[in-house]
Amino acid sequence: MYIRYYVVRNIGAVLVVGGLISWAVVASGPTSSSPRALTTPVTPPPSPTSRRLLPSPSPTPRQPAPTQRPGVATPAPVAQPTRANRAATRPWVSVFTQASSNARSSKAKDVFRGTGPKLNLYDDDADGRYDRGKVDWNRDDSWDSRLTLKDGVWEVRERGTVRIWDAGAKRLVAKGAASITARPTTKLPPASPSTLSVSVQLPAAFAAAGQRMRDGRASGKKAKDAMRSTGAKVNLYDDNRDGAWDRAKVDHDRDGTWDGKLTRKKGAIELKASGKVFRLEGTAWVPKGTTK
Repeated sequence: MYIRYYVVRNIGAVLVVGGLISWAVVASGPTSSSPRALTTPVTPPPSPTSRRLLPSPSPTPRQPAPTQRPGVATPAPVAQPTRANRAATRPWVSVFTQASSNARSSKAKDVFRGTGPKLNLYDDDADGRYDRGKVDWNRDDSWDSRLTLKDGVWEVRERGTVRIWDAGAKRLVAKGAASITARPTTKLPPASPSTLSVSVQLPAAFAAAGQRMRDGRASGKKAKDAMRSTGAKVNLYDDNRDGAWDRAKVDHDRDGTWDGKLTRKKGAIELKASGKVFRLEGTAWVPKGTTK
């Protein structure tokens, strides 16, 4: 009986000790939550043999070249307009028809009135014929061609090149070419003093500025754009500070160019415009040296 008790006790002790050892071994091993268990296994690189077994990418198929269909012609390339072509198609005949007409005033601005190129014409010597002109072909506010009448022949200056208008052939030719038909240089009959102001048709702004100088009082040494309500630009000057206007400049169409200059001389108002000098008598301009 005593021996059986000790055998059972020893077996129980062995089992307990063995259970503790087993628990300690399991506790010290890796678990699902430990970093070692979560480590991703490293995939080994492919061997050279496996690389050779990989399929190679297929080449991109080439597009077939377009073929010419029988009976269909290949369109010709469109020719781009050149400067010479553009110059040849310009309406020179219309321009010189206007330039060779009788002048109605000292300056004709935008003769074609927006329906074509911008053409300004000038009668500098007030003889009833135009002497100069400027053309802006594409209306970009830049003058492309300048016209000058010399010895009855129109000269055209463009980009440093001078050509001549052949009125007979109605075309531009090189300067110095033979058989050029000159414009008649016969002057118009001189107008009488009583009708000269009507023939020349000086702008009304000149008369308004002259009357302002003659009848008005100076408000300072200078009055800039003093008559803007008339549409013209007029600058007045009192040079000697005596309360009377002594000078004036008139830009009747506000194009940035002074068209006439007025001066008080011995109580009279004189106008210099279009290369001539006029004297204000009443509301009309009379050439200096004549009587109305």
